[in-house]
Amino acid sequence: MTLTNFELAKKDYEFCKTQRQNYDNLYQAIAERVDPRVANITVQRTAGTDKEDKKFDSTAVIGIQRFAAAISGMVIPRASKWHTLKCSSPDITKYFQGWFDDATQRLFELRYSIKTSFPTAANEMIKGLALFGNNPFLTDEDTEGGSLIYKALPIKDFYVKQNHAGKTDTFFRTFTYKLYQAKQRWNIDELPKKIKELTDDNKDLDFVQYVYPNPAYNPKKINIEGRRFVNFIWCVSTDEVVKESGFYSCPFTMPRADTFPDDVYGYSPCMSLFPEIKMVNFMRRVNIRIGNRIADPSILTGSIDDIVNPDNLLKPNHFVYGGLDETGKPRAMPFEYPSNGFPVASEMIEECRKMINDGLYLSLFNILNETPNATATEVLVRAQEKGIMLEPINERLTSEWLEGVIQREVDILIRAGQMPEMPQELEEAIFSEGAKLSIEYDSPLTRALKAEETAGVLETVNLADAFAQVEPRMKYIIKKGDVLRDFAKVKGVNANRLRTDEEIDELMAQEQQAAQVQQALQAAPVVAAAAEKMSKAQQQQAPLL
Repeated sequence: MTLTNFELAKKDYEFCKTQRQNYDNLYQAIAERVDPRVANITVQRTAGTDKEDKKFDSTAVIGIQRFAAAISGMVIPRASKWHTLKCSSPDITKYFQGWFDDATQRLFELRYSIKTSFPTAANEMIKGLALFGNNPFLTDEDTEGGSLIYKALPIKDFYVKQNHAGKTDTFFRTFTYKLYQAKQRWNIDELPKKIKELTDDNKDLDFVQYVYPNPAYNPKKINIEGRRFVNFIWCVSTDEVVKESGFYSCPFTMPRADTFPDDVYGYSPCMSLFPEIKMVNFMRRVNIRIGNRIADPSILTGSIDDIVNPDNLLKPNHFVYGGLDETGKPRAMPFEYPSNGFPVASEMIEECRKMINDGLYLSLFNILNETPNATATEVLVRAQEKGIMLEPINERLTSEWLEGVIQREVDILIRAGQMPEMPQELEEAIFSEGAKLSIEYDSPLTRALKAEETAGVLETVNLADAFAQVEPRMKYIIKKGDVLRDFAKVKGVNANRLRTDEEIDELMAQEQQAAQVQQALQAAPVVAAAAEKMSKAQQQQAPLL
């Protein structure tokens, strides 16, 4: 990068920092009341200090944990293949279906290996999404172990830009290294002059990593021009360029929970619920203070001279001599706080908690548990309702997160030779003829969105059976085998668990043959007896010679 471009990059970075300043203040306020562990957006706290001075209620943070677990289970369930690889051309996909199946299987094996920590990183990312509305995510190659690595990164370290289509494709990532860490990360001979001259290995150095689409991209080149994204790093502390390289695919993705027109950064459920979050924390703080006063009340006394030793009033199981006057009345008594306000405050707190849980979709996740004896049609209708309500989240996660993650995974693994060997014809079609690898999602949430059609078909089947009582032809109008397959797909049954039409025909033929054999065996004694009877009759009628 030339000096002029370096200066432009720094100005662009400062502009992005200024653009997000108001967001940072909101992030800080939310984190302080929901999850103080990450309340370091605008305030740098010393490690080990108490951060929970504004948090008095855990409803939101528990709700976020449940939200993340539920979304993970519905979008990226570990127990099933929630997506498959295919080609943009259906004919190519069908012809090379074996390779796409093997590639999908291999991808899931590597993604969920012990070294990658994909489920943990994904869960952390979704929690950040619920808290801040954005959460950067890293998908990269472990150069030492040769495996994939995933990491949810803190939003405070990232500034982004979006392209003309509203997609985030430019990332500024800030990070800090000690001098010795910088020497470990990069070859000492490659470090710029001012960093080389530093002698204190424990000195903090601030860096910025700038990743953006390569304007000079040319897939035929083998140098940096052959990379889709430019990777540019400079040291803010010394104002020097550290490294310039590139990526074949972008290592960063940053899904957003919700956006408004022209907004670069997203809005989270906690932002929408911020009034309730502040209110429930405030009311809990007041209730705690009043509860402490009731449990440990102030003492009302007359003149201090009336009590032998006032300190004895606060000692448990202690005789207080002189505590009663001549008439037997206590010379000191506790101040009694009115308790009639507690039920009202508790009701208000529960209302806020319910609203917070509703805002995090927790009541929606429990919709099927409320009626365990529901019919198949009712289950499908409720699954459809759940899918409709969660479709915006699913769309964001697939388009702004999973699409980039999977493309990055495939790119890394193909170049590392860890995917099944691609047939030459398929390779030519993808890299020469313009066909592209694509992704088909098959998660519980996407299947829930398809429940409407299946529910309608089930209702039609029941109606057809009713009409068949009057018009027998109606019972043949529905392809019930296809209906059952569709229902199994919506319920997440693996297609390998269902027999093909050919296998069904073969089984039916075998059963028919077995039935014929059984009938023959059952008829054999009758036939034998009849034959014997006929033989005796013929012998009786035979003429004597």
